Amino acid sequence: MNSQCVRCGRPLEPEDRFCSACGTPRPVDDTDATGVVIPELQDTGPIPVVEGLSGLTKGMSVIVVQRGPAIGQRFELAGQRLSVGRAAECDIMLDDVTVSRHHAEFVAEGDGWLLVDMGSLNGTYVNRSSVERHRLNSGDLIQIGKFRLQYLHADEDYPA
Repeated sequence: MNSQCVRCGRPLEPEDRFCSACGTPRPVDDTDATGVVIPELQDTGPIPVVEGLSGLTKGMSVIVVQRGPAIGQRFELAGQRLSVGRAAECDIMLDDVTVSRHHAEFVAEGDGWLLVDMGSLNGTYVNRSSVERHRLNSGDLIQIGKFRLQYLHADEDYPA
């Protein structure tokens, strides 16, 4: 038996960190309703870097979709500011009801990027922690609604 969402009561699968119906984060507990340990919810040390650096040149930053529709899709971070949300006018559109229309922004800062929550209903998470503003490091996992994204920054050239 799987646990249920604390807000709407919808059943949660063992791998779910958020309710697919309302986007509520799973309680910080590493067991399901039967007491079985869910490894994915335990703090298992450093976040692994996914494959996604190939074809990047030194100084480039990308976001790679790890979970949700379009797994493996990459979004290059360029310019000064990129909006993220489910609205069609967003630079990075994540089409799901658990994502606010204008959920977050990536903001260029020096040689890196900040992730800024724009007052979203379900929050923005980096490495399993809720954030309002966070300077990203290569390898950081970002959770926006049902989408899991990974921020990658190339410190050197990575041929295709």
